[in-house]
Amino acid sequence: MSIAVDIEHLGDEIERFGPTGFVLTTSDDGRPHISHVAVTLEQGVLCCAVGGRSAGNARARAQATVLWPPRATDGFSLIVDADATVEGSELRLAPTWAVLHRPAPPREDVVGQKPVH
Repeated sequence: MSIAVDIEHLGDEIERFGPTGFVLTTSDDGRPHISHVAVTLEQGVLCCAVGGRSAGNARARAQATVLWPPRATDGFSLIVDADATVEGSELRLAPTWAVLHRPAPPREDVVGQKPVH
């Protein structure tokens, strides 16, 4: 289940989810690189300090995603796609799309089965 988030109201959602999330960039071989970061919202831009690999990935491929995991087992995650720029060790992310997302209810044919971990 997904609920679109208006970029103008993104600050409200970030405040609800808290100051830390996961930034996802893409490596040269197409694999995601994930870093746990502290995120601030400054004049509509998400800012976070990142390491060399995340910065290099963002320089090479200027799109990134920030994920805030759900605060409860059945809660929503906040997912924000953004255009990325790098200034020193800071990643600056201009949000292009945001959504609240949680898994759909289990199908009837798998109810009672243990989740795969």
